[in-house]
Amino acid sequence: MNAKLLFKYILDVNIFCVSFCAISLVVFGFLWSVIMFPTIGLVFGLFGFKIFKEQEYYMYFNLGYTKTRLAMSVFVFNVMISVFALAFYIIMKP
Repeated sequence: MNAKLLFKYILDVNIFCVSFCAISLVVFGFLWSVIMFPTIGLVFGLFGFKIFKEQEYYMYFNLGYTKTRLAMSVFVFNVMISVFALAFYIIMKP
């Protein structure tokens, strides 16, 4: 498994995901933004990647990655980030 390539995909998808979560941070607050990051934000991230970088899926497919496997890896990564952010929020809350 090529970790650099997988991390590039995660980064590309999360660029769209973080932009959505930044807007939800302003509208709903920090807690809801962190909850939306691995759920609704991921949907927006995958949709943004499909719209703007769909041709890259051929490269990932030729290297043995399916869309489902790529999406699951991004989901697991985003859940880990959200758990750490929620833990930080709970610890630092006065």
